[in-house]
Amino acid sequence: MAGAYRHQPGQLRPHRIGVHWAWSGAFAPAETPDFRPGDLVTLGADHPLVAGLEAALLGVGWGPWPGLEEFQDARLHDDARPRPPPPAEGVVSEVLAMLERKPQVILYGPPGTGKTWQAERVALELVARHNFHRPAGTLDERQRQVVFGGGGSPPYIITCSFHPTVGYEDFIEGYRPLPGGGFTLTRGLFLERVQSALANPRRAFVLIIDEINRGQLPRIFGELLTLLEPARRGREAVVLPLSGEPLSVPSNLFLLGTMNTADRSILLLDTALRRRFAFRELLPEPQLLAGVKLAGLELARWLEVLNGRIRRLLGADGRNLQVGHGYFMEAGRPVKDNRRLVAILAEDIWPLLQEYCYQDPNLLEELLGGLYDPQRADLHRSLLQPGREGELAAALGRILEPVA
Repeated sequence: MAGAYRHQPGQLRPHRIGVHWAWSGAFAPAETPDFRPGDLVTLGADHPLVAGLEAALLGVGWGPWPGLEEFQDARLHDDARPRPPPPAEGVVSEVLAMLERKPQVILYGPPGTGKTWQAERVALELVARHNFHRPAGTLDERQRQVVFGGGGSPPYIITCSFHPTVGYEDFIEGYRPLPGGGFTLTRGLFLERVQSALANPRRAFVLIIDEINRGQLPRIFGELLTLLEPARRGREAVVLPLSGEPLSVPSNLFLLGTMNTADRSILLLDTALRRRFAFRELLPEPQLLAGVKLAGLELARWLEVLNGRIRRLLGADGRNLQVGHGYFMEAGRPVKDNRRLVAILAEDIWPLLQEYCYQDPNLLEELLGGLYDPQRADLHRSLLQPGREGELAAALGRILEPVA
């Protein structure tokens, strides 16, 4: 900053602050063809740089400014308003629609179905469309840095993971020991998110909670469960028992949770929690592996048949214990290298099926076909050696043969 904020009523753009530019790129040539250092640069309220500048100023303690939102609303006439981005597609589109009804959604399903990957895609798409008025795929590097807290501004998206030792004091507030002795009352992760969202009401903020079902949810959420109801967001507050401060959940703060149903069914979740979250099930999509072959074995067909056997042989839990397509994908693309596929089968799929079929070798043989050695209660590991991919594919393919 190179000067104090000043408000000049009556001017076309009355909110002004002196700055020292340290911008390494160039401004849009069509808008400022004769720009020189020291010139006055005027950015409309709908300019893509405005969101980043506002976030940076707020991040160092400048603002919010009186009348800024009214000024921006007044400037965004129909002829100046940016065109709405094209609609999202697939799971992302569905979850974005769900978040309009309930600002907290849990993605659940068997392992390897892309729950965390989809949650991250949804969060980025939500923030890009809400904060930058464009699809996530069109964000430039600077905007992506702002999304994740670059430039000193609070990040729009953060991720945490629940586990059995996470408690209320980690998520809401609690006492923490000081190095020299004694304790201090510290805000938890969620309370920090609330403060960021309240300070930036025109921006969307997302908290992704990975493996949400691994935590003791009633203990972690506490009185927050009441405030998560859409009708109570931004309208009602509770007094926190430790700090005595009011807590109200703003409408621009969204929660995305992921839940592995191989660990725990959604039916076992706290009823009050289930009522406040929307749920979207993610199941294996073998068709995403179309065209991938292991020495001639169609991987998509093999995974489809394998999951059919899991559903049939493992009873009521079979739906939640299927093998997801994500095991065979990296960076959103199917793995096609034979050696990588063999490693996935031996190091990921085999231990998973061992756990599912604990102390039942007959089940393992029915699921793995000729790859399972009942005499040694282990894989036919000799088939995993380089150069034996054809024999391995034939052994796996036995589950594709019609039952006599």
